[in-house]
Amino acid sequence: MTTVRLRVAHEQRETMAEQGQQPAGGLTTTQQLLIRFFTPPTPEAQKQFTVVGAVLAFLGVLLVIFSTLSWASADYEVHSFAGQGGGSASVSVSGLGSVSTEGIDVDTDSVEEGTSAPGVWTIIFGLLLIGASLPLLIGSLKKYFPWGLVASVLVGFALLITASVFFADPAGAVGDSSGDTEGVGAGYGLWIVFLASLAAFVTAVGGLFLLLRPQPAAQAGWQQPPAPAA
Repeated sequence: MTTVRLRVAHEQRETMAEQGQQPAGGLTTTQQLLIRFFTPPTPEAQKQFTVVGAVLAFLGVLLVIFSTLSWASADYEVHSFAGQGGGSASVSVSGLGSVSTEGIDVDTDSVEEGTSAPGVWTIIFGLLLIGASLPLLIGSLKKYFPWGLVASVLVGFALLITASVFFADPAGAVGDSSGDTEGVGAGYGLWIVFLASLAAFVTAVGGLFLLLRPQPAAQAGWQQPPAPAA
């Protein structure tokens, strides 16, 4: 029964829009949101959703790329020993657990045995974000774009929570943080992943808001159609 009422209200809304009438009262807030959710967007609005989809896809690509780069790094002062000169050294661990050093000779293979690969999670979320953006970009999938926006919001939220946990403790994200982690900070890869996750969630929520907001023509209230002649 509720589905029939929504369908009738949707048809009435389209008919009144064609007649230049402006709909508003008579429907609950939930019904109005459902109608806006399932109503195809105007060509002008579709351009906005295409931009949203392009931004989400771009952020998804950034997440995939920077999940493989530096996630935790530390700089150290190397003191002279046995006639060898001192200097500075740096150690970096990627989101996939690979270790790179500069200014110090370390057996990276043995170090990598104690690292983890948290970037796999953000790579998966990045790929899901790209997939959720496709209905906003590909013409044959545009009828599914409302669900793409909903999926983008859910993926963006989960991604932001995950990236925030990793960003709060980069040493613990890529390995065991129970030891001395002084001087260990987030690498540039983790910085980009965190900022991209924040941007993805904000963009997805903004796209959903554009979909559900009242259209300008609907803000003046429903104009009831004239009563049929007796």
